[in-house]
Amino acid sequence: MFSGFNSIEDLVKVDVRHLVAEERRLKGKAKAPEREEKLQKKRGGRAKKAAERERLLRIELATIYSALKNMMNDELSDQLKLWKLVENKTGFTVGGSRVDLVLKLQGLIFERFGTASNDLPDGDAGTERGQVDGRRRQRKVGAEGTAKGRKRKRAVVELHGWEWDPHEEFEIERLMGKMVSDGATPVPGREGEHIASGTILYRVLWECFPPEIATWAEEEDQIPCGEIDFIGMYEDSLGAEEQEQEDSESDEQDE
Repeated sequence: MFSGFNSIEDLVKVDVRHLVAEERRLKGKAKAPEREEKLQKKRGGRAKKAAERERLLRIELATIYSALKNMMNDELSDQLKLWKLVENKTGFTVGGSRVDLVLKLQGLIFERFGTASNDLPDGDAGTERGQVDGRRRQRKVGAEGTAKGRKRKRAVVELHGWEWDPHEEFEIERLMGKMVSDGATPVPGREGEHIASGTILYRVLWECFPPEIATWAEEEDQIPCGEIDFIGMYEDSLGAEEQEQEDSESDEQDE
């Protein structure tokens, strides 16, 4: 018998194990360049992501509406990216038209810095570069005239420095946010109301009013669609945000 082996079968088993081990070694060696290439791509993706993070962190975050007036669209987009990075905000894409970009940023700025952040003159929505665009109403409601020419103050509703007649009807401009009530946490602007857990609400921006006057309304009762499916449009934007994130992650993996 062979030294160290009890049978020819034992010798064959050892030889087979050696062959399998050698085959694995050769396959591993053949795949080494491919693994190294993937590793380099992964490192490159991480490096690019780190560089983008550093670039964004060097940008000053706008805290007032007027700071957005003279920004180009790519600068507005960078501001939105900064909100995602620094404040961990979600629910919006970083692209779109100039009006889209400005309104998203105004809503974020107001939520973070309050009513003083709207430093625009009456009538200005802040969506046009370097000029008053006339898309907003005056903050104060004028007095009513009388038969004798005297004027009396109207009964008005006031919020964040803006007034309106309680009998006015308003048109929806767009939806700016979405939340699901937990039944306990107060809904902003509707403190004291009981809103059942699981209720879906959307933040409504009204025509001629700025984002600080946007209100939270239930999906089924207070979002009239008419000819425009505002909810569908907003849900599509959320889907676009998810796709935007997936594309970004895919680009990092491919590089």
